Order: sequence, then structure tokens, then C-alpha cells
Amino acid sequence: MQATFGQHLCTCGALETPLHRYWTCPHLPQDDAAIRNSQGLLHKAVAGAAENPSLWLRGLTPATWEEVPAPPDATPLHKWGTFADMPDDVVFDLDVEPARSWRWYSDGSGGPDGKGPNWRRAAWALVAIRWCLEDQVWDFVGGFSAALAGDIQTVPRSEITPREFFLRRTTGSGTLHTDHADLLTAEAKQRWTEPQLAANPDLWQSIGEARASRRGVATLVKVKAHLDEADIGELIELEDFIGNGFADAMADEEALAAQIPRTTREDVQLARGTASRIQSRLLAAAKHSIGTAAPRKRGTRDAAQAATLAAEKREAERKELEELKQNTTHFLDYDALLVTCRNCGQSCPTGGLREWLRDSRCEVVVQAGRLAPVCEASFPMLGTQRMRPTHAPLYHRGIWWCGRCGLYCSVVAGKKSSAKKLIVPCEAPTAAGRDYLSRLARWLPPKVKLEWPLAAL
Repeated sequence: MQATFGQHLCTCGALETPLHRYWTCPHLPQDDAAIRNSQGLLHKAVAGAAENPSLWLRGLTPATWEEVPAPPDATPLHKWGTFADMPDDVVFDLDVEPARSWRWYSDGSGGPDGKGPNWRRAAWALVAIRWCLEDQVWDFVGGFSAALAGDIQTVPRSEITPREFFLRRTTGSGTLHTDHADLLTAEAKQRWTEPQLAANPDLWQSIGEARASRRGVATLVKVKAHLDEADIGELIELEDFIGNGFADAMADEEALAAQIPRTTREDVQLARGTASRIQSRLLAAAKHSIGTAAPRKRGTRDAAQAATLAAEKREAERKELEELKQNTTHFLDYDALLVTCRNCGQSCPTGGLREWLRDSRCEVVVQAGRLAPVCEASFPMLGTQRMRPTHAPLYHRGIWWCGRCGLYCSVVAGKKSSAKKLIVPCEAPTAAGRDYLSRLARWLPPKVKLEWPLAAL
């Protein structure tokens, strides 16, 4: 064959086209695994290259190949036990029988595909149990369950949803038991007061509205999960083991029913495998077509000069990092993968510490003005004992305090206050602790009638 102007011939003598280069050239190395494994797609490539060249000649897969069905915008509420015949908008009064004697438990589940964000379909459950005097057992009263609606299919959302449902569907004083520790932490921080700053702001806003409008206090209590019967009485009470088991099983069943059909998942996985075979073949064929030129040998002088420059660069970066660590306002805490500020909680990967310290400042120190973090080499001695490392120590004018829980201690002779709170593990701030932190951030002593032990410099 003779090529015309603008055309080229392959080494095999055929006209050089993308289809020939990647698929039909007899000189393609059949001993290459990528070529050999994709040879079964040859007839499809020849038939489809003209209609879909982006796939067969460039390896760009159609979006429909990996399209995952979107979660529904609304899901039905399922009712179980004695709740089955009740209306969907039923409201229970927890101050009167029979609801007063019920114990409530909630749980959420991401289902068997919980680790894959695109495939996850989460669900929640809320159940009630009661003590049966006749049979002397804890009996199942009823429950509610539903799959999550909308695009946010996360396990934390499935744990928060039954809490919001419980607040809207009950009145009076009662207790809801949950095994989700993060939900209790969020409740302790009163996330509903600033829902726009929290994850799942719509749920926290609804929780705040429900708390403001309902009668009575709905307490949230933590129970341990994933225990065996042998742990009953030692690690968990019998009623909590039974109630949490009902909620966990019901949430799992609801999530399982909401999962994307297996045939759909298999179709997407098959499409991904086909796309990978096509892309590997295109790379192998391009490498064969272009050939591999021998690398240019670098002279001895060039190699030595490059090694010297690289060593000088590493030394300069090391010195810069040491200087940044000495001058930073952060209180750094190191582990294998992350470097974290114990004051403000900001963190970065260990390998990116130098760039992070250039641009980052500790928000706790910035907001508190002259309040400076402690040197990270050691924690302060409070009398004869050292402050517990779980605290975030800060110091100003003779007073040490924790930047997280707000507890403080004066270490000036003649003006010592109790340090026992700072030599035990740090806990969530109490109302008094939050008040101390608020005053300290404004350069005021932690208490109204307290003066700074040391005069200002």
C-alpha cells in the first residue's frame, strides 16, 4: 500500500490509523499481558470504533457504564409490633402509661456495602421494649424503621435520624439509648444551637426546633454495643443488651432491603473491568508503536553536581523546618502519619509539615491575643506532679490552664490553687469550664473575683 500526503504506513505495510495501531496490527506483541487479555474485545473494537472512538481509541469510558442509581428522595416509614396499626404521625406521651414504662433504643446501619460511599444505602431504627410481669422477661413493644432518603448516605446520619424522630414523636420526660458515641458528643456540644457549623445541619436544626417545642426533657444515654451474652451483668445490663440488639437487627434488615441490586453492582464491576482492559491495551500498544529510546547517559560531573544540589536543598529545607517549628504558635503533637496542634486541633500529614507551618496559625492563640502555648518538650510541673498529657496546657501571668476543658491552677507561691483536676485525664468541658475559657480568651482571670497572680509585663 502506498500512503498519500498526510498519511503514514505501519511497519507491517498497512495504513497507519488509530484503529490499526491499537487493535488490528499483526505486529502487536502478543506476549504482552495487556494485549493478550484484551484480544477478546477485538471484534467489538472494530465494530464500535467509528461510532464510539473515545472509548475504543482513547480509553474514555461512557458515564453510563459506571452510573449508580441515585437514592430515593423519600422513603416509606415501616412500623412494627404494636405500632403497626398506629398512624404515621403518632405522638407518645412518656409521662403516662403505657409509654412511661417503655425503654427506647435507636441504631443506624450502613448495610453490607457500608465501606463504599457510592454504593452505601443506610437505614435507621427506633424500638421500644417493656418488662413483662407475667413472663418476667423484657418484651418487644414496637418499632419504627426507614431507609435514609437523599444523597447523604452516611452512618452518622443514620444514627442522628432516630434521635430527631424520637424528639418529634414523643412528649414528656424520657430516655433514648444509643450506642453511637459521636451522637452523645454532639449533644453535649449542643450542635443544634449552631446547626450550620455541624455535619447534617438539617437534622440538627430540626432537633433544635423539636427540643424547643416539646414538653419535658428527652435524655440521651450511651449503651455498649456488639457484646455477647457472656458480658451481660458485667459490661451491660440485660435490658440494654436486648433493646440494643432489637434496634441493631432492625436497622441492619432495613439497610439490607435498601441496597442497590446485586445485578446492578455486577454490571458496573464488569464495565470497570472492561474499561481497565481497554486502557491497558492502549498503553501497551502506544509503547510498542513509539518504542523505547535508550536513556541518555549523564556524565560523571552532571551526576555529582545534581547530587550536591539535592543535598544542599535537603539541608536548606531541614533548617527551614526547624526554624518554623521553633517559631510556630501551634503546640505540635506527632504520630506516624499526622502532626496535630493540641490547642486548636488542626493537623497535616507528616510529609507536608513545612508547607503547613508556613501558612497556618493556631486559632486558639490568635483568638486569645498574648496567650502562648507551652513548649512541647515537656508538660508543666504543678507542685510535685506533672500536668496530664491529655490536657492542652496554656500559661499567662502565673496561671496554667487547659485549652480544652478550661480547668486552671495557680502556681505562684502563696497563691496556689488545687491542681488535682489537671493531673487527671482531660474531659469534656463543663459549664464552668466553658465560662473559664470564655474569660481567659478575653485576657480576664477565669473567675470574676480572682486576680492574676503576677503583674503584667
